[in-house]
Amino acid sequence: GLEIVETQLHDQAADAITNEITTLAASGADAIVLGTTGAFCPQAMGTIAANEWSPIGLVSSTCSIIELLWAPLGDAANGFRIALTPKDVSDPSLQDDPAVIETRTILSDAGFEPTEGSLATGVLFGRNVEALLNRAIELGGLNRSNLIAAMWSLDFDNPGLYDGVTGQTSGADDAYLLENALIAEYLHADEGGSFVPITDVFVAEGTNGSFGG
Repeated sequence: GLEIVETQLHDQAADAITNEITTLAASGADAIVLGTTGAFCPQAMGTIAANEWSPIGLVSSTCSIIELLWAPLGDAANGFRIALTPKDVSDPSLQDDPAVIETRTILSDAGFEPTEGSLATGVLFGRNVEALLNRAIELGGLNRSNLIAAMWSLDFDNPGLYDGVTGQTSGADDAYLLENALIAEYLHADEGGSFVPITDVFVAEGTNGSFGG
């Protein structure tokens, strides 16, 4: 079985989490789950490497932008794993993917650099909103009650997500839009690192109910 040997929490407004990661490294654990986000993800991975600790590392799926959060670490990010749902437009291995091409084109045509920050996430969420509005129209039109009902009865495929990651809800029985993911491992390269899938998509659709029950 699994044994949790050390847990560390950090202030979301902290400047650094070096001390917390160093404490975790001292545990000598075989694996670490980084349930954090944003700039804390590369900071944590870099600190783990600096401590010459080599656990199996699973990084939060919110930290899936290679150019922003992984590539700057170089080889220090090699081997860390992540649960993926969206396709990263900065991943060199996805540059021929139709959804990635469309996302990059939308942002470029609007005068933005497609890989800057989390701009591509806006296109991803825009596709979700499109599905929501279309579902509300199917239910009778764009009004408050239909939008609420639509949110609780979605069933669509967002091309910006990996195949097999579906957007489904069903009232309180299935309140979470995304419940499927695949595990990928980061492979650094001088010309740009990539996420390399190491599993098929794990399917948990409809199994998580709703928050609190």
